[in-house]
Amino acid sequence: MFQIPYQTEVEEPPPTAIKVGLELGGHNKFFKKWLDVEQIDISGMARLDTGDFLLIHDSKNNDSEQFRPRLGVLAVDPILRVSTYREIRIDDRVWAKQGGLSNDLEAVCGLPLSRNEFLLLESSYYEGRFGRIFHVRLKQRGTVWKAEVLGAVPLPQPIRNETPYNFEGMGCIQDSRDTVEVVLGDRGHGKQRSRLLWNTLDLKRNRFTRGDRFKTLEYSIRAPVWEALGETTVRHISDLYIDKLGRMWIASSYEGGDGDFGPFASVVYMAGYASPGHILPVDWNPDPVFQVKIGGLKIEALGPPLSPDCLLSVGTDDEGFGGQFGEVFCKDPDIEVTSESLPTN
Repeated sequence: MFQIPYQTEVEEPPPTAIKVGLELGGHNKFFKKWLDVEQIDISGMARLDTGDFLLIHDSKNNDSEQFRPRLGVLAVDPILRVSTYREIRIDDRVWAKQGGLSNDLEAVCGLPLSRNEFLLLESSYYEGRFGRIFHVRLKQRGTVWKAEVLGAVPLPQPIRNETPYNFEGMGCIQDSRDTVEVVLGDRGHGKQRSRLLWNTLDLKRNRFTRGDRFKTLEYSIRAPVWEALGETTVRHISDLYIDKLGRMWIASSYEGGDGDFGPFASVVYMAGYASPGHILPVDWNPDPVFQVKIGGLKIEALGPPLSPDCLLSVGTDDEGFGGQFGEVFCKDPDIEVTSESLPTN
């Protein structure tokens, strides 16, 4: 384990860089763990064309967190069992042109038709500020990754008497280089169920094209399992991911105790399919078939798998315990798995 001192000084520290051995296995048969380090909390992930992972972090725009990482690249070598994380630092002048330093990045999705281009989502507005989607392009020079901010788009405001947004997940459905359907998951909490919202984003003009309000896909989402267990302190959506086959996956997390040290638990399930070119961008599945419940982890990031025998990579933000990177929906070598019981990549 490594520990980064809590930053309070005004002088900007050097970018975070960590190299650690991988910790394979773990005690949870539903979670194939690769990495466990205290200072990496993961709020979103996406795959780069090199096979590395772009990670985002929910650092706030305030004095105590202004120097904490916001973006980074995780390179995992499963053969040598070595992982390297390097922070991507964006110049303050670049942030200033987009309305200031990012605040509480909670979701990222890759643009399928644009190489190494991504959308980054802030959770919501705060005191009239923030609430943006950033369009970024990553480029690699040697072993160093740089990020270029191509634009920022303010999120539509909730209509009068509508529950304020608090986004945790985002999926991108793209059939044109200049536009993308963005599907956003509002997290909900306890009795307040989650919502799926969407709009079409014009990447050239940096604006939404379907009016100044989000359209509703689903408005009463509650993850499976929690209701049967009687749990109430849950985020019904903690991330959303649309894979290369168009399957939409959702993570939901339970956070008990005081919130900093759990207990935690998560559910991941397949919630529907992308339907580009249709009236609605997603076909919702109200009765998910594939689901897994994992104890001890607060999953906040979903992405493509690292291993051929798994369906998803996941990242966690376990608060006081830091974060973990691993995989779920993996075939158990001791159990015969049929195509009916586990979908293929």
